[in-house]
Amino acid sequence: KPTVPPEPTLSLEVTDTNFYVDSIDALHFIGILKNTGTVDLEFTEVIVNLRDDSGALVATESSYSSLDVIPVGGISPFHIIFLTKPAAWSTHEVLVQGDEANFLSPLRTFEILSSQGSEPAFGSYSIVGELKNTGTEDAVFVEVVAILYDADGKIIGTDYTYTKLDKVVAGGTSPFEILFLSIAEGSADHYDLLAEGQVAD
Repeated sequence: KPTVPPEPTLSLEVTDTNFYVDSIDALHFIGILKNTGTVDLEFTEVIVNLRDDSGALVATESSYSSLDVIPVGGISPFHIIFLTKPAAWSTHEVLVQGDEANFLSPLRTFEILSSQGSEPAFGSYSIVGELKNTGTEDAVFVEVVAILYDADGKIIGTDYTYTKLDKVVAGGTSPFEILFLSIAEGSADHYDLLAEGQVAD
């Protein structure tokens, strides 16, 4: 009797969240998604609902994960901005959804050769580094995503950039710089860097 393969499991878990208000009174809600299923996921969307003391919905916003595709066991941050901070909210809920990755197939053949974080004169934090394409195909639209943590491992910021070179050839390198314009309260202690790109035509 032939073995029937198991149905793919689509599962996303929110492993960390934080929020802060910036200098123009916009509310930022940040967090980390983990793919706890058995297939890579694309179009992963996060919805944040804010409720008042009575449980009534006072605001809702959504955004997609920073990475186009979250591999099995992998993580991606998300960043949702409420441009107008609700006057009264006391609780929040986070909803997530995603699809099995059949449409998008980004390259992940990248290695961060070096990076250094600092507090710049402008902005809250910056990371300068160099990335290498360790694969056999030239890459374009190479995105570097950063997750910034405090000493307790709590997420306090997330942002992204693209490599300075438009095309990172197979075996080649490119510098990058990520500037965080605002972060949550707390001192930056360490960070994670994630990268993905597309095959060059």
